[in-house]
Amino acid sequence: MHANYSNKKTAIPNQQGFTLIEVLVAMALGLIIIGGAFSYFLSTLKTSKAMLSQSKLQQEIRASADLMQRDLRRAGYKPNGSTANVGTIYLGKTDAALSANNCVLYSYVNEQNVLRVSGFLLHNNKLYMYTQSGTATNDCPSSADTNTAWSPMTLGSNNKITLFNPTIDDNGSRPLLRLAIKGELSHDAQAVFELSQQITLHNAPATGSAI
Repeated sequence: MHANYSNKKTAIPNQQGFTLIEVLVAMALGLIIIGGAFSYFLSTLKTSKAMLSQSKLQQEIRASADLMQRDLRRAGYKPNGSTANVGTIYLGKTDAALSANNCVLYSYVNEQNVLRVSGFLLHNNKLYMYTQSGTATNDCPSSADTNTAWSPMTLGSNNKITLFNPTIDDNGSRPLLRLAIKGELSHDAQAVFELSQQITLHNAPATGSAI
């Protein structure tokens, strides 16, 4: 008895890979997608950095304005019986050619019964504070950065303060001091922040002109 052997060969499926053109097209599409995602990432990063810088500018100006407001409210104060001369608040300019005041000086007697002379001014795009005690002055110096009596309040590295304008409205029983402050980013003049404050001078100091 003879065994029957089939002459049929086992069918092998037809296998085909990707052609070179298909691989190149896939790579090109992948690069386009990756490039778009990277561009979006850079754009988002740039926007976030700009928003952070803008936020720091606002924080710096607000912090400076809050400090000014707290101290300026005390202008002209002295306890009963004190003979300290604190009755005048002085407004002036660091440069006579300026169109508006950029300096304010005042004094008061603090809790330790010490004459406190204080003030604020704008110089070289930075805000400065007068930091001496017991030394009366109505002088707004033209070079605060070389005057040891004045200390910078703002850094001036990333932010520029372009306006500091104190004005007084003394028509009422309690004069009002208005502060206008404006700043911008050092690397982007379009990123601007402005702030206005109105401070009631409860001790009603007279208004004088600084030199």
